[in-house]
Amino acid sequence: MNAQITINNIGGITEPTKIILKKGLNIIKAPNASVKTSIIKALQTLILPERILKHRPEFLNNYSNEGSVEIMIEGKSIKRKLMESHIGSELKIVGRPLYNAELGMEANLISFAEPENEFLNDIIERKNWGETLHKFVNKIANIKYYEKLQEDTDTKYQNEWDKIVKIFNKSSQMYAEHTWIPLNRQINLKEITNNFIKLECAVVGCKKTKTSYIIDSEMNTLKIANARMNVLKKEHISYKKKLMNLHISGRNNFNKKIMEVFKLLDFKNFEKIELDDTYNIKITRKFEGKTIIQNFNRLSSTEKLTVGIILMLALQEEYLPDFPFFVLDQITTNYDSKNLIKLINYIQKYVPYTIVTTFSSTGEKIQVEYGKKTK
Repeated sequence: MNAQITINNIGGITEPTKIILKKGLNIIKAPNASVKTSIIKALQTLILPERILKHRPEFLNNYSNEGSVEIMIEGKSIKRKLMESHIGSELKIVGRPLYNAELGMEANLISFAEPENEFLNDIIERKNWGETLHKFVNKIANIKYYEKLQEDTDTKYQNEWDKIVKIFNKSSQMYAEHTWIPLNRQINLKEITNNFIKLECAVVGCKKTKTSYIIDSEMNTLKIANARMNVLKKEHISYKKKLMNLHISGRNNFNKKIMEVFKLLDFKNFEKIELDDTYNIKITRKFEGKTIIQNFNRLSSTEKLTVGIILMLALQEEYLPDFPFFVLDQITTNYDSKNLIKLINYIQKYVPYTIVTTFSSTGEKIQVEYGKKTK
């Protein structure tokens, strides 16, 4: 099924323009850089949440106060309008995005290999990509779910502990021998029991009285709280172990996907690319017959770009398998044709619509060429 995008007054596109995308390879040829960039902006307009999109006045054509993007895909029709507002440079956004806000933000990071992509630039410039990778791998491994279970367990544990502290304070205050109250986890049943026994014997001569029944009640509450804490401790240890295993398996699975893409591109002398325990990129390569750890900063610009795109593809396949687009903008012109063809063929295996934007050598209009896997 084809997808149809209609763009009007977005960036350098100043009149209604229809682009038909077919499943497989779509090479969009634009007459100039402004129009080519505008096609990317149009796709981003469809997915970015309003809170982000309204702060992108450059998406709207300079000479228009209203622009729009409409897409018909898989039986759905979505239209978003960008309009000037009276709040500084903010835009007014009309229409819902193609996907929910979180998915749209993340697709923008890992499905658009273009010069302004923050994630790709952070990888190339060695900035905050480790945190982003950690976040994505955690989501892939469903770590957030177990972190919430552990958090709930810890909250319940604290509640039971507060009950014990309250009883301990009461026993200490009732027994005048205690002039200060140690609020730490060294408090134990024996200590509190001794406090109550001393108190009871001092007050009533170790005979059952109304006070002794109060003490019995407090002791019963204490025993229940302590028993619950023991159960919650076991749950906490179980979730901690589960989280540790999920971190390891999530990272290992993601590393397998990285290597799958990397081996396909077949860059010489490289042995392995992976995320280490701290989510830094670790690269090993062959040099003079030896395997060495490669300093990322010493990679060529093309090699850094390759690592970045490999990570983006691995993330899309693992985390956004249903997102239908992957866009390669002019940033890929650093590749030789052989590796670019390998990359495009790989993307088409996993993404319905592979979009490559480039310049047109002839004509003044946007042209789209379609193709299947390139040999």
